[in-house]
Amino acid sequence: MSSSLCQPGKNLGCSACCGIFNLQDISRENCDRVLKYFTGNYVHGSCPDTGDGVAVPCTGNETVVRDFTSHICPFQGYLSSGKPGCLAHPLVHHGDEGRHLSLFGSKICGEFLCPAHSILDTHMRQMLIDCADDWYVYSVGIIDPLSFTWIVEECRSLHGQVRGGKRNPVAGALEIHAAYLNSRSIPVFHYGLSEYTAAAVDFSLASPKEHMDEERNVIKSFISGV
Repeated sequence: MSSSLCQPGKNLGCSACCGIFNLQDISRENCDRVLKYFTGNYVHGSCPDTGDGVAVPCTGNETVVRDFTSHICPFQGYLSSGKPGCLAHPLVHHGDEGRHLSLFGSKICGEFLCPAHSILDTHMRQMLIDCADDWYVYSVGIIDPLSFTWIVEECRSLHGQVRGGKRNPVAGALEIHAAYLNSRSIPVFHYGLSEYTAAAVDFSLASPKEHMDEERNVIKSFISGV
């Protein structure tokens, strides 16, 4: 399998590093709305117009983003049905590079790997691919790999194994975790490994902090009943 988690196949894709999870509202519905807008307004070889009402920092509206100093790239969108990624990537345009027009440029975008690449080994990467039933659940596992690992370990503890396929407990637990992440106003995607591990104590299921106990108990109950 590819060493990159960005576009692993199985109709899964992730554009977390493009800032989609910096939206204040990171519900599936709102992320889908923004990705569809960017997809519909993208023109290769030009800087897209972000338009009215789209949650990007350049609107000047701090309430629509979690970290006003971060960036939501309008070059992201759906490469195919339910598969987000970079619309300006050369693989999308027969080798024609378009990322040089983005804020970060083609070199930074081409070389960047998010913290999940350091935290998840080959086995755990494949497990996430096998268990994720769509791009949204998959992306939640990418932005918070410590929570994904915690969920896998909990499934093993309660069921003795981890089951993939449709209606599997890992995907369902990630969906629940996504709702909790959406209810928080803090940044949940971090570009650096040390930055993520430091911040994760405030939102990850693997955190030792007691304020995570309510969510952990909800997810444990869900997993045990699946």
